[in-house]
Amino acid sequence: MKTDPKMLVESPKVLDKLIEQAIAENVGLVLIAGDLTKDGEYDSHDYVSFELERLREAGIKTLVIPGNHDINNPEGVEYKNNGVTENADRTTPEEFEDFYYDFGYNEKSEDFENYERDPNSLSYCCEPIDNIYLVCLDTNSYEDIKAEDTRNQTVGKIRDETIEWMTPLVQTAKNDGKQVIVMMHHNLIEHFDGESILESMIMIKDSKKRLQTFFDLNINLVITGHVHSQDVATVYENGSKSKRITEITCSSPITYPCRYNILTFNNDYTSINFESKQITSIDGMDNYLEVAKNNLQVGEGIIKWTLDEKKSMIDQYASYLMLTGINYDFRQPTSKIAKDIAGCIGDVGTRLTRLYFGGGEDKNTDSEIGRDTLKTDVNTTLNNIAALLIADQQGDSDSQRISNAERRNSLVALVKTYLKSDKLIDSICSDKTSFGEIRENHTDDWNTTISLDD
Repeated sequence: MKTDPKMLVESPKVLDKLIEQAIAENVGLVLIAGDLTKDGEYDSHDYVSFELERLREAGIKTLVIPGNHDINNPEGVEYKNNGVTENADRTTPEEFEDFYYDFGYNEKSEDFENYERDPNSLSYCCEPIDNIYLVCLDTNSYEDIKAEDTRNQTVGKIRDETIEWMTPLVQTAKNDGKQVIVMMHHNLIEHFDGESILESMIMIKDSKKRLQTFFDLNINLVITGHVHSQDVATVYENGSKSKRITEITCSSPITYPCRYNILTFNNDYTSINFESKQITSIDGMDNYLEVAKNNLQVGEGIIKWTLDEKKSMIDQYASYLMLTGINYDFRQPTSKIAKDIAGCIGDVGTRLTRLYFGGGEDKNTDSEIGRDTLKTDVNTTLNNIAALLIADQQGDSDSQRISNAERRNSLVALVKTYLKSDKLIDSICSDKTSFGEIRENHTDDWNTTISLDD
C-alpha cells in the first residue's frame, strides 16, 4: 500500500463524501464504471454495496459495472496486526451480481425500464431515464484467471457474444429515437497519440475493430474508467467528421486529481453538459487534494510493481537481450532493476502522469510539471536509460566504447520511432488527439457540451 498512488486508507471517507454530495445535490442517477474495490476482496464489496444503499434510500438510482480489480482477483489481501497479510476471499461473478443486485442486476427493479441481461457476461442494458438507453458492458477478463495465479488480469475485451447480444438492442433503441450511451471499464479510444502502444492494458483488445462496431451502431458517447485520468477525447470515422465518438474517461476520486463528473442533459436530450469537479477535503483532512497529489509518484515502488507483472517475460528474453548488445543484467531482483530505472527517469514520469491524470493539459499551470520542457526532458530520460542498458565496461577498448555509443543512439532512435515519442508528448501537452493531422481534435476535459445527435 505504501507504493500505491491511490489514497486507499482514506477511501471510506471519500465514498462517504461522494454519497453525501450526491444526496445534497439531488442527482437523478449515479453511474460507477468499475473498480469498486481495491482488489476484489469479498469484505470490500460487502462494505461498498452496503454504503450504496444510502443512495437508494434517498431515491437516487445507481448503476454499476465491474472493473478489472473487482472479480476473481488473486491480489486481494486482508491486513492483520503487525503488518501481516493474508489472502482475501476472492469475489466470484455470481457474488458480484448478488452484492449489486439493486444496482444494475435486478431485472424486476422499478428503477429502470427495458432491461436486458447478457447471458455471456455481467453486461446489461436498461433505460434508467426516459429516452436514455444505457449499455453497461463488462469488459473484464476474470474468467482467464486460474486458481494458482498470483497476479490479476488487467486486459480488457468485449466478447464477440456480447457484441451479438447488444447489436439488435442498440438498433431497436436508436430506431425508437432513444439516445444510446455506453458505460464500460476499459478505454475504447486513444486519449493521446500512441496510447494503444504505450498502455495496451488500458484499452480493450481489438479496439479498432470494436470502435468500428460502435460507429456502425451510431453510438457517439462512451463513459469509461480504469486509467484514473480525467480526459475527454473525440475520434472521427475514417478521418472524416461525419461520424464521431466522444469518450469520457473518469478520474478516480482516490487518485489525484480526485475528480468526479456531473452530466446534465438538455431538455430534448440532444446534448449533454459535462462538468468535472474535485474533492479537495474529506472529514479529518482539509488538505486531501494536496496529500493525494504528493502521493502520485512514479518511483521505485510502482516501477517494481510493473516489472513484477512482466517478470516471466523479462526472464524469457533476458539472455536474448544480452546478445543484442544490451549488457544490463535483467536477471537481478526487480527491486534492483526498479531502483536503476527510477534513477534514470528522475521526476519526468511523475510530471507526465500528473499532467495527463489531471486533464486540461493545455490549461495546466502547475509550475512543478514544467510542461514546456517535458519533450526535452523525456529525450534526456531515453538517453539515460540507453546508457544504463548499454554501459561502457571497465577494460573496454576505444573501438568498443564507440560501438557502445552507436548502439545507444540506435536504441534511442528505435524507441522514439516505435513510440513516435515527440508526437506522443506533443499530444499529451496540448491535450489533442491525432496531433498535427487534418482530424486533429481537442475536447475540453473539465467542462464541455457534447452533442448526442448522429
